Amino acid sequence: MDLITGTWENRIYDPDGEVVKSDVITLRQVGQEIAGNIRREYPAEQSHRRWEISGKVIGKDFIAVFWSDNPEITSHGCWHLRRESESLFSGYYMKTDAGDFPSANQVRMDLVRK
Repeated sequence: MDLITGTWENRIYDPDGEVVKSDVITLRQVGQEIAGNIRREYPAEQSHRRWEISGKVIGKDFIAVFWSDNPEITSHGCWHLRRESESLFSGYYMKTDAGDFPSANQVRMDLVRK
């Protein structure tokens, strides 16, 4: 399988399957280790948001955590995606909600090679 080093688009869906957020992600992979940067692209009013990401690719699984160094951006959590093809990972992420309680709902997302 190809390394996932490069630029990807993260698409986050609502329960009806509509894209509600998208990010541009720059990833680098060394062995199983992955790291990178996330930049919110849509919705435009969140385009100032940035995160770091770190994790592993194990077989077809992409497992990672994300966080922001900016204290005003309290969104952080974890991803578990499964490789569908050389240019697509699909799965879910969990994040903290208001009050710092973990969300009871996983959010569906795709990671698509740009």
